Amino acid sequence: FMGPASTYTKLHRDNGGLAITIAPLVGRKEVTLVHRDDTDKLYNLQVDLASPNAHRYPLLAFARMWRQVIEPGQILFLPEGTYHAARNCDACLSYSRFHLDSVNLPGFFRSFCAVDAPEIVHAEIVWNASHDLMNYIDQAVEEMAANKDASRCSPAVKRHCVSLRSLRHIIR
Repeated sequence: FMGPASTYTKLHRDNGGLAITIAPLVGRKEVTLVHRDDTDKLYNLQVDLASPNAHRYPLLAFARMWRQVIEPGQILFLPEGTYHAARNCDACLSYSRFHLDSVNLPGFFRSFCAVDAPEIVHAEIVWNASHDLMNYIDQAVEEMAANKDASRCSPAVKRHCVSLRSLRHIIR
């Protein structure tokens, strides 16, 4: 994302079930986060977090919020479903990336089934994860065969097999 100072992104939540990382490369960015379970306090996202109106939106006072200015060299991690708004403090160039791990896997699959983020190709992400696990296991099996020691399996290979089995059950 690139923009001049005071560029502002209104409060929103990204669908898709993926966590987000934001890293400014140039300039500073102020980000306000609101807990994903505080939807009922956000008045259908009509609230302006830059100048909140406590009389018009009284429940906002009970929302769990964090405000942080991030600058080059720092990375902000937003768990899946986190509401957020951002404002460039200076002219800013920042890098953002979606992230999938075991913590947000349930949200990712809920999003996959709900088809709430058509811009994200969930099936491709599942395939890439499965393919990486299979490649890792194939390589380990080949190494064990070359060493003629197929009886011993490393803990890492066992973890990868469990992950692959879990993916198989989820996909079913």
